[in-house]
Amino acid sequence: MLHDLRYALRSLAKAPGFTLAAVIILALGIGANTAIFSLVDTILFRRLPVPAPGRVMRLFVTGNGSADLGGFSFPIYERMRNDSSSFSGLAAYSSGNAMNLAIGGSAPERIFGGIVTANYFQTLGVRPAAGRLFVQADDRGATPVVVLSHRLWSRSFGRNPAIVGTPIRINGTSVTIVGVAPEDFWGTNFDEPTEVWLPMSMAAAAVPQFGQEMIFSDHFTWLDVIGRLR
Repeated sequence: MLHDLRYALRSLAKAPGFTLAAVIILALGIGANTAIFSLVDTILFRRLPVPAPGRVMRLFVTGNGSADLGGFSFPIYERMRNDSSSFSGLAAYSSGNAMNLAIGGSAPERIFGGIVTANYFQTLGVRPAAGRLFVQADDRGATPVVVLSHRLWSRSFGRNPAIVGTPIRINGTSVTIVGVAPEDFWGTNFDEPTEVWLPMSMAAAAVPQFGQEMIFSDHFTWLDVIGRLR
């Protein structure tokens, strides 16, 4: 074995161009396979860090013989939630929305946020790391509120629990921090970790290009829906 190894090393040393090309190709191949496995592991195999994740289902719309998987409008989601007998809870959300976040007098930073119904965290069984999560009154929008990701809380506030009640600005609108999500929960969108969550009442401020009328239209299918089986 040692003889074969010495012979191989001498052969590679005599052809440095070939050796370099082989090393680069191997490195690219191993790197690509590692990246693909990490993505597949995250999307297909790793379960959400919530209680009984096997009971959490994502719903899709199909029809007319199409294999495409579509989303839901807000009125359709409401009718499903009110009429469902198979789920203990149905929640709607829109994730991966680019927003401008400003804290104090700092310059705005671009982040990705989620817009969720007030029962989103309750349906998933998520508990706050600080403060509280959304309640039904937040969907009615009496006071604009926001829940931070644990990562944003750590990066911008040093994990200070006293930040509950602090105002920040999302797209120029002042919102009050009411709580922080747990450390291992990054949302239900695996493409881009969510930094903030806003209730449905804040949808027009969070994504102003949609507009209030479009957001609550029966024909605008912009929402994903998850449910917890009874």
